[in-house]
Amino acid sequence: MSKLRSFAVWVFEMLCEAIGTTAWMAILARIHDGPDHGHDLYGYIQLLFGLTSVVLIEFALTGYLLTTLLAALFLPRDRWFFYPLTSFGLYLVHSRMFFASAGNRLFEGQDRTIQIGGACIAFGLTLIGDHLRRSKPAHDQQSGPSPTQA
Repeated sequence: MSKLRSFAVWVFEMLCEAIGTTAWMAILARIHDGPDHGHDLYGYIQLLFGLTSVVLIEFALTGYLLTTLLAALFLPRDRWFFYPLTSFGLYLVHSRMFFASAGNRLFEGQDRTIQIGGACIAFGLTLIGDHLRRSKPAHDQQSGPSPTQA
C-alpha cells in the first residue's frame, strides 16, 4: 500500500477523532450541566466546528498529530490491533500533557472521562482506518483483463 493512501486515511482519522472528541465533550457537558435551551441547531453546528478546530490545534500543540502520523506511516501492519492500541496510548499520553499544561491536577475526574472516551474513539477510528489501509481499491479487485489489456 502506498504511503499516500496511508496519509489520506490518517487525515480522515484525525478529522474524525477531532469531531468525535468534540462530540464526546459536548455529551459530557450536557450530562453535567443539563439541557441547554438557548441554542438552536445552527448554533450547535457552529459550536461543533469551532470546538473541533480547537481540538485539532490541541492535537498539533501536544505533538499528537506528528506521533500518530509517524505511527500510521511506519508501524508494521502484521497485527491488526497494534496500530489502534498505539493510537489509544498516544491519545492518553498527549491528552494528559494537554491537561497538565492547562494546570489541572493529575487524573482529575472530568479530565479522565474525556481522556478515556477520546482514547476509545481514537481506537475505534484507527481500527476502521487500519481496515481501509489493508483493503484493496475497487479497481484492483476486478476479475478479468482490464479494458486496456483486451
